[in-house]
Amino acid sequence: MAEPSCTTTACIYDNPQATPAITSYPTTLTLSSTWSTVRTVTPDDDPAGPLQTTTEYQRCVTYEPHDASPTSFPATVLQSVTTSHTFVWTSGGKATTTTTDEPTSSQWIVHQPAATDLPRRALGGPPNATAPAGWIAAPQCVDAGQDTGCVRQCTQRDGLWYCFDKHAWYEENVMGRVCWWTQPDDSGTGAMVLQYLMLAEPCRVGDRHVQCDALVLVMADRFSSAVQAALAAVEGSEGKPATSQATLRLTFAQPDGKPAVVVGAGNAGTAVTPIEAKDEPALALHKSVTTNVAPGQKFFAASLDPDAPFPSWPFLGPILHGVQTDLILGDADGDWTTLTSSVKPVINYIKPGPPSPSSAHRYVFFVWKQPDGLNAAGVSSKMGWAPEGVSRMGRMRFDANTLEQNLGLGDIVAVNFFRSQQRQ
Repeated sequence: MAEPSCTTTACIYDNPQATPAITSYPTTLTLSSTWSTVRTVTPDDDPAGPLQTTTEYQRCVTYEPHDASPTSFPATVLQSVTTSHTFVWTSGGKATTTTTDEPTSSQWIVHQPAATDLPRRALGGPPNATAPAGWIAAPQCVDAGQDTGCVRQCTQRDGLWYCFDKHAWYEENVMGRVCWWTQPDDSGTGAMVLQYLMLAEPCRVGDRHVQCDALVLVMADRFSSAVQAALAAVEGSEGKPATSQATLRLTFAQPDGKPAVVVGAGNAGTAVTPIEAKDEPALALHKSVTTNVAPGQKFFAASLDPDAPFPSWPFLGPILHGVQTDLILGDADGDWTTLTSSVKPVINYIKPGPPSPSSAHRYVFFVWKQPDGLNAAGVSSKMGWAPEGVSRMGRMRFDANTLEQNLGLGDIVAVNFFRSQQRQ
């Protein structure tokens, strides 16, 4: 049994320079040398306390029991895989270490390269790309009424394509050509979720990148055109500047006499830390909105994070952060009028919680006029929510489009947003 040695600090499966050719079988191959990620967190209950740092080391070793490299194609390669995870948790100068071994098995379908294949590490074309002459959709996808696409090209070893063979997917191993579609998730809210079926064959020239295609569809299903337009007006989109100032003000009170953090007309999208946004903000409407408001008019507010878990791959978004009914105009404060409610929130506000490796998430607050006859109990009933609210899972992949339709919400009155990320 031979164990090839890696010539660089990383022995990566699809990197010919880092992973040497295998000349003897059966063989053991280290697919990834030790690597680490560091997550630094300040505890919410003690912002001034010591930082907590978690470092993860991972080493993945595979064993291939076959007697020789494939010579006819497509070929099936079976592997036994042992992944070792070591976590080092440090707080206050003290370190605690735990190690676990995770045994699994993998199956790969091996192909010889062809002129029609996309190059190594390619992701597929943009969603509006025109397929070249001769491009053919995968028959399996056509028969099922699904689209053909590419998440990323299969991995490469010894000049051959190794395509992971697994119908149930998880993100790190989705590769090669796929059939993809969207369907309602299990939350009962009507939110759409992206599904793949990997075909275990290389991506071809003309295949479009599934992430781009599918997220446009999924996010469009979860956000109405009115919601998208309202956010784009204060944020800008596709390199275009914002076309209007925010008409909603967010004020986050701070402890110990510290100045409040205010997100208003002139600083939409400003950075607010999770600690600063720990408590629900006070809302206020600009005079341009309140001038023609009828006496006794009530308002409805909802807050969402559309970027979970990562802005580049928001498959868990939007996350519902809070819902408040029966807001009415309160005291005037210059150009602004506060919104107050004597009714407890339908969905309690939760503070920003982007994962530490992520770039900043957007946290968006929308305000509508509340339809006549609608109250907190009616919102829960129409949305199928329990009186105590929704679970954490129920907040994920929230369908704002269904919210508007079920509650009969009209035009958005005001919107604003801030950005937040963990301290790195």
